[in-house]
Order: sequence, then C-alpha cells, then structure tokens
Amino acid sequence: MSDETPDELSQRAEIFRSKLIEDFQLFDIIANRGDTEPPKYYSNEVTDDDVMKQLLRETPQGLIKFQMYSSSKKDEQRFKDRRLNRIKNKNTIPLGPWAHTVVEDPRIQNFMMILIITNSIVLGVQAEISKLKDSSLDGLKLCLQIFDICTLTIFVLEIIVKWIDGFWTFWKNGWNIFDFLVTVMSFVPEFIELLSGRNTAELSVVAENLRVFRILRSLKMVSRFAQLRIIVLTILKAFKSMAFILILLMTLMYIFAVAGTVMFASFSKSNRTDLKYKQSFSTLGNALVTLFQLFTLDHWYDILRDLIKVSNPIAVEVYIILWLCIGAFIFRNIFVGIMVMNFQTIRNDFNQQVKEQAEALEAEQMRAHLAEEMERQDRIHAKSRRNSSVGAELFQECGAVRKRVQAMGALAEEEESGEEIGTARDKITSDSESKQTPNGNMTTDPLAALGDKLAKLRETRHQSREYGNGEQLPKSETQGEYAHDKAKELTSGQYFQLMEAWQENLVERQQLLRLADLRGKYDKENPRIPDTDRVKHGGHRGDMTLKLPLKFLSIAKADMAEFPLHFKPRRIPNQNLVWRLRQRETRLPKPGTHWHQARAFTQNIFPNFTIVNVETPPCYLRKFSPDGRYFVAFSLDQSSVEVYEFQGPAAAETLLATEPSDTVIRSRLFSSFFRRTSVVTVAQNGEHLNRECSLFTDDGRYVIVGSASYVPEEPHPFFFDIYSNNESVSPNPRSPLEDYTIHIVDMKTGTLSDSRVFKCDKIFLSHNQGLYLYRDLLAILSVQQQVIHIFQVTADGRFIDVRSIGRFCYEDDEYVLASVGNVDANGQTIRPYMETCLNGLKHRILAHLWRCARSEGTPLAMGRFYQNVELFRALRMWKMQLFDARVLLIKYASEDVVTLRVPDPNSQPSFFIVYDMETTKVLAVFENTSEKLLELFEQFCDSFRNAMLHSPAQFTCSASSNIFARQIQRRFKHTIVNAKYGGYTEAVKRLLAQLPISSQSYSSSPYLDLSLFKYDDKWVSVMERPKACGDHPIRFYSRDAGLLKFKIHAGFLGRPIPPTGKRLVAFTFHPLYPFAISVQKTNAEYVVNFHIRHLTGGLEHT
Repeated sequence: MSDETPDELSQRAEIFRSKLIEDFQLFDIIANRGDTEPPKYYSNEVTDDDVMKQLLRETPQGLIKFQMYSSSKKDEQRFKDRRLNRIKNKNTIPLGPWAHTVVEDPRIQNFMMILIITNSIVLGVQAEISKLKDSSLDGLKLCLQIFDICTLTIFVLEIIVKWIDGFWTFWKNGWNIFDFLVTVMSFVPEFIELLSGRNTAELSVVAENLRVFRILRSLKMVSRFAQLRIIVLTILKAFKSMAFILILLMTLMYIFAVAGTVMFASFSKSNRTDLKYKQSFSTLGNALVTLFQLFTLDHWYDILRDLIKVSNPIAVEVYIILWLCIGAFIFRNIFVGIMVMNFQTIRNDFNQQVKEQAEALEAEQMRAHLAEEMERQDRIHAKSRRNSSVGAELFQECGAVRKRVQAMGALAEEEESGEEIGTARDKITSDSESKQTPNGNMTTDPLAALGDKLAKLRETRHQSREYGNGEQLPKSETQGEYAHDKAKELTSGQYFQLMEAWQENLVERQQLLRLADLRGKYDKENPRIPDTDRVKHGGHRGDMTLKLPLKFLSIAKADMAEFPLHFKPRRIPNQNLVWRLRQRETRLPKPGTHWHQARAFTQNIFPNFTIVNVETPPCYLRKFSPDGRYFVAFSLDQSSVEVYEFQGPAAAETLLATEPSDTVIRSRLFSSFFRRTSVVTVAQNGEHLNRECSLFTDDGRYVIVGSASYVPEEPHPFFFDIYSNNESVSPNPRSPLEDYTIHIVDMKTGTLSDSRVFKCDKIFLSHNQGLYLYRDLLAILSVQQQVIHIFQVTADGRFIDVRSIGRFCYEDDEYVLASVGNVDANGQTIRPYMETCLNGLKHRILAHLWRCARSEGTPLAMGRFYQNVELFRALRMWKMQLFDARVLLIKYASEDVVTLRVPDPNSQPSFFIVYDMETTKVLAVFENTSEKLLELFEQFCDSFRNAMLHSPAQFTCSASSNIFARQIQRRFKHTIVNAKYGGYTEAVKRLLAQLPISSQSYSSSPYLDLSLFKYDDKWVSVMERPKACGDHPIRFYSRDAGLLKFKIHAGFLGRPIPPTGKRLVAFTFHPLYPFAISVQKTNAEYVVNFHIRHLTGGLEHT
C-alpha cells in the first residue's frame, strides 16, 4: 500500500462521503498472496478505525463494489432493505450503525420483553399494597417505586437509541409511535407530582387518577408479539371497514332512542314498585344505554316484561323485536363477519412475510455455502497452477479482442452468407496475421489464439485438480507462483472494470452471442485446424469465441465455462421388437418380479393408427367384458342389450390393405372388428336401460344391467309403499321416485336369465353407484327405503336373496318381531313408518359411538355424544361398496345431501361406516375429514378398488401400487391445499369424496398403466369417466426410455370446433389388446374413432 498525505485522505473521504453505499466488498490484493476471496462488509459493520483507514487508502475502483442512488430516489428505497449511511471523515465511531446493532440485537429485544412483563406484574403488586397502611411494607413500596423509575428510564433510553439509529425512520413506524405515546403518558403523573412539590399522599385527585396511565406500559407487549399485533391490526382495519356501518347503526340507535323516550314516557313516570328497569327510557342517554344493552342481548326479556306491564304489549313487542333483529342479529353478525375476514387477511399477509423471510434466510445460507465452496476450490487451484503467464496474457489482450469482436459484429449484421462472414473475418484479422508467436509461428486468428490460451489455462487447472486432496505437487508445478500472484495483482482491477462495462450494455452482449453463433457456423464450413486439435480444445473455434464473453458476464458463468460439468448420458433400454421377443422366449425373470414387467412388451405393440368417424350401428357403445371376448352395447331405444364378439386387434388388416376408399373403410370397419351374436330385449313397460350401468361377473359370461321408469301420477302409489320404514326419505323434483328393474343377461346364449323389481324407489344406477358386485355377491342400495339388498349370483345366472340390511340386520329379525305382535293398545296395526324406535343398523352405529365415548372415560366425550346423537339419528345412507364378502363401507350424510337438494354435496359433512354383515357389528366410524381414513385409502387403494378380482394380470395402477399415480395424487392434494379457500382439511374432503368407489369403474388396459406409459391424465385416465376433449392428440411416452410411442386423436380431425358446445370424450380400452374406442360428444352429435395397431408406413390416422 502506498503512503498518502492527510489531504489526499480527506479528498478520498469526500469521494466516499458523496456516495450512498449499499454494501462493500473489500479485496485484499497484497503481494505474494494468492487468496482473492474477499471479506464482505456492510455499512453498519465498518466501525473500526483501522478498517476505515485501510478502506480510505485503497483504490476505490478496485476495492469497493457499490451501487449509487440519486437523491430523487433516496426516499423510494426501503429502510429495511438497505442502510444508507454517509461515511464521515472523523476519528470517532459512528453512532448510527452501533445503535442499529443494539436495537436489532435479539438479546436486547428479549430483555425488553422480560422487563415489560415484570413491570406489569410490579404495577399490579404496587396497586394492591398502596391501599395498605402497614408500616412494615414501606421498604417494599420503596423498592417497587425505584424499580418503576428504573424501568421508565430504560424505556426512555430505548427510544433515544432508536432515535440515534434513525430519527425520521422512527416516526415512520406506527408501533414506535405507540411505544412513544405510552412512555410519555407514564410521565404525566410524575410531572404533576414534580410541579406540585408534594408527596404521593398529598397529590391532587387529578394526579392520583393520572397514575392509571402507568399500567398502559403493559400495552408495549402488543408491539413485541406478532400474534398480538395481528389482533390489533385486525381491530383497527375492521373499524375502518365498519365506519359507515357504525354511522348507520348509531343513526338507527338514535332514532330508536328518541322513539323509546316518547313511546314509554308513561312507563318512566309509573309509580309501580315492581318495575326493575323504570329508568331505562327516562332520558335520551338512558335510552341509548338500554338499546346498547339490548344489542348485547343482556336481560332483554326482563326489560320486555317490565315494559309490557305498563305500556301497550303490541307496541312493546314490535319495538323490542324490531331492534333485536336489526341490532342483535343483523349488525352484530356483520361485525363478526368483518372481523373474521380482516383477521384472515392479516394472518395470510403475516404468514406470507414469514415464508418470504424463511426463503431469504435459506437462500442466504446457500449463498454462503456456495461462497465457501468456491473459496476452497480457488485455494486448491491457486497452489497448483504452473502456467500463470497464460492468464496474464489473456487479460492483457481483452481490450484488443473486444474492439475486434465489436467490429466483427457490425459487419456480421450486414452479411448473412458464410462466404461474406469469412471475408469479414479475414478483413478484421488482417492487421494481426503478420504477428508471430514466441515460437516463431504465424497466428491465423487472434481470437483463436486467445481461445487456445484459454484452453491451456483450463487444461492446467484440470490437471491441478488431481492434487486438490492434499497431495504434494511436483517441483515444476510450483514454478512461476510469484509471477502468477503478481499477474493477479496487476489485472484484477482491469478485470472488474471490463466486467462492469460489459454488463452495462445488454445490446452489445446480444450481438456478441449472435456473432458467436455465426462464427461457429462459419468455422464448421471452413475448418482451419485439424480434428485432433478441435477435440483437444473442446470444439471448434466458434466455441472459444462464445466462451470468451462468459468470462465477463459473471463469476459463476465463468466457472461453468472453465470447468464444465460432465453428465453421464441416460441409458435407454433396448427398444428393438425382435430383441424383446427373444427376451420373452429365453429370459427367466427373477422371483418376486412384479407382473407389470410381463406387460412391458406392450411398449412395442401399441395402437398407433386412428380411424376417424367410424360408422357404427344405431346403438350406444358401452364396454368390453373382463376377458375382452365380448363387447356390450345398448340399443338406440335403450330397451335391448346388444352383444358383440371381438374378432381380434388385427381383424381389419385385410380391409385396410386392400380397400383404397376411406368411406368404405369407415362403413365396414365396425363389422370387421365386431360380430353381433345376440340382441336381448330386457326393458319393458316403458322402462329404459341406463347407458352407464353394467357389471360383469368374474367368468365374463353374465352382464348385469339396470332399467328404470318414472312412477305414474295416476294411480298414485300408496303412502306406505313410498315410506316403508321410519328411515325413508322424502322425494323431491331433484330426486323423483322411479320403478327399477335389475337384469342379468347371459352373453354366451343371448338370453335374459333373471330380474329383480324395486317399486317406488330411488337407486343410483349411473356409473354403478347404487350397485356393487364382489365375486358372486351383488349389493343394491335403496336410497328411498334406506335398505341394502344383498343377492347371490349363481353359476346359472340367477339372483338369490341373501339378506336385507337396514331396518333389520339378521335374516330372522322380522320373524322375531312378528311373533311379538305389531298392534298397539287401541288394536290398530303399527306401520313400520310409525315406529319410534331405532332401526337395526342405526342402533348398531349409535351403540358403537357410545362405546367409543365411554372408552375415553371423560365426561366431555359422553357430553359430545349426547350433544350429537340427534345429528346421527338424522343421517341417511347415500352410497356403499363391498370390501369383501362380509364387510361393507357405507357413506352417511344428511337427508338434503342424499336427496340432491344441496348443489355441492361433496362439501357437506358426511360419515363412513365400516360394517360387518356376518356379526352385524360396526367396526369403525370415520368423518369425511378423517386423516386416518385418508392414510388407509392412500396406502391400500387397491383394496378399496378390489383391483385383483378378475385376474392379477389386470391389476390397475393406483396410488398404493404405482409411484407415478401417487405423484399425481400428491400433486392434486398440493393444489387443493394451496388453492384459494383451500387447505389441508379441504384436500382431505376432496380426496375422500371418491369413497365409496363404484364397482368396475377402472380400466385394466396396459396402455393406461403409468409404470409403462406417461401421458396427460387431464385428457385420459384409468378411471372410466368422460373427459374434456382437447384440440391436440394425446401423446403416450414410454416410461423407461422417455420416447414418444403413439398418439391418440380424439374427435373429428379437420372439422371446426364448436364455439360454445361442451366437448366430452369417453375412452373404452380393450383390457388386453392394442385397441381402443373414443366416443366424442358435442351437444347431441357423436363421433366414434377407432385406435388400432396397423403398419402405417408413416401415417397415424385416416
């Protein structure tokens, strides 16, 4: 460092004093020192005189990195983001940074908090013992008084320190002003005592009352606790929102008060002695107080009774009820709603601030870790570089190269062809072609030479990594170390100047990048160095030109340019069809291999061809049987079941290969794939089949369908046919009564095997919600009668009654009840609807809940049970499913939800009952917000779906068996949690709304297996439900290789999209083969597409 005179130091200090410094970076560039990682100082940390003098003696351009702010923008910068201090030329320590350190010290803040709490306790004790005349307490009183004075002094010192930290910024904080006012009010009684010259006993009444202000110091805790600040801000913000509401309330209160004094004048002047509230309306003030008392519903009935004794009862009742409706119900609820809304808003803002602070802290820790790692790497490289002269020459030639690159960019904008670029390049470098290297060779391009030097420097650093773990370098490796450090000392300032200049001009940087791209194209067309040299340098010379600007963009990018990361390329499994066929023949999988590995061959055989707008018979296409042999459709009049036999995925190859006409192909394609075997008429007497209801038996021979017809108005059904028990619900227009018939059809013989009729009932047939088939057990939920009917499906296709669960639980309960008799004392028959006792299933549920409450052993649990017992009695069965042959999952909800009176039923409270049919015991009860039930559903999702009923090979992917399905479900949950009006509880309700799961509602096609293929579940999913139809084809990627395998085109290609029509598409995949059907519905129009396996020769659709 050079010695400088005091005048020079003062001039240097004036330079710093005229700049607004945000932060400092001091670079120790000392001779013979290779560590260039600088310590970082902020303005509030520069408090040492030696650090100040060293700061003033160093070169500002090379030592300090600062940002300047104009005086016009000074007030726009936030005080918490940056400390704007002027560095003075004085020997004393600046008080501002010191005061800021004291104020922000957590230990000081905790001490102030303890002091405030202790002072509050002392003031309470002081108020109690001040009334006592015991002389033995004089010493305690004196100690408490001294502590009170010391506390007040500390509060004053705290305010003074905050003023030193920033006087004007102190008044910009509302909580600082609040602390100041509280402290000032504490001085009022002390000043009065001082001015009066008397002791405490002789204080005036005013001064004695003003001592109450001392307890206001306890309010200082409000500014210390974040939760208390939220409450105070909520109240203040609520009062701002309620300003006009309060004005309206006060106006109405004034009107009612004036009216009350006039109407109840006789009441106020009454001489009766039994009136307790005779003065309530005697004056206008008393009337206002009485109205406020009525507003809080305090003794309102007693006031009403008193007024009725004297005044007109009708007038009194109208007056009181009208005021209670306006004040106690309307305005009070408005106040509560505004308070809750403001509290939630401020709470969200506070949580957002806490989240941002946590993220900033995490980013700062990561930045510090990165800086530490870079410092360690630089120390390793600094000890092992052997060719430091390359770096010095590199920085010395930066200025000349920059000028040449700018000139090359100007010419490259006008010249586009490779020949013109080469001409411009030769023109720019013509002045340097005559220069020779130290070895005597001619350099063809200064940019290339500079790139070679950069490559040598990189190679040197790469070699030094081998000695980065503490190994001893060879002697030749350490030569030139002093020259390297000296080069860094000479060129570091120039480096940062160039970096700053290059960062300022964004347009110039973009031109350099574009020029590098053009230069790379030219070097590819006109190579000038051998291929071996290219490999050595890491690429053509265009790459070297591109890497040069990165040195001046940022340190991080420079490190990336000099030490590129090497990623191991991803290994893609062999996708060859012949190889996979050979593997299937010869490869023996390991024991315990998942069966989806056996379906991996579908990644080579997939539906790669789409035929649009296929002509189909006049019917509604439904789905394939579990074995894929039969295909079921419903006739256009919804009275018959049409059974087709699938001919195989390659049935139309001859048609597609020989027929050139697309029209003929579309007309004959359906008959090529499907052969109709039978048409079975099942719905009669005006009934219509439900197009979304079908259940297949495990052997794939029988299909169960449902039909319904509206109950006629004439003749109207009998009352006790509609309400067969005391749990029956009341029908409404949104949930009308219908006559239902459940049919079982033999697809092999094409005959109707059996039927069951349900009169005046309500069964949800759509998507099999009211029916569930488990092996040979069929459960049917009668929502109207609140009964679950259990049938057994025999091998010859017959329904056998097993039991009915609802009013009775055991099969012989009805016989036991009939033996007792159902006649009352008057000899009249007791109908089940008139029974006052609980039915069998509801009694089991309440008994289970009572046992759970009793097992807790607390009066609170029993109190909650008795409090909610009427709520449980009002619940009705909504949905159900079979877990196995004996366990049922029943969903209960209110009657409004069950009868569809509520627009959003899934958002309403509901309960899940796990019921054992064999033992008639309730195993568990869950709410629809139960986290335990959600955990069971996520971990054992396949058990809820009964996924392996037909065959293990038809296992569907779910969140419990597939990591990708679990990722989709977690993403869905995360979306609901972070959504507006969402949260974790709302996410639990939305996920549990899937329960109970409808029977046979998931596809087992291997092409929808997320472990084999990746696709967008927004357009197609495993669940067989209509999806929105997109404008682009659905792409399927192989999961193991990430390659695009096939695309599915839904809808009519080339047809204009309807502007307002809602487009839905339903997919039906074959359970085994590469065959799928998509039916798009736009308003009343249906478009059927077939997705098949075909050797397209490059085409994907026709």
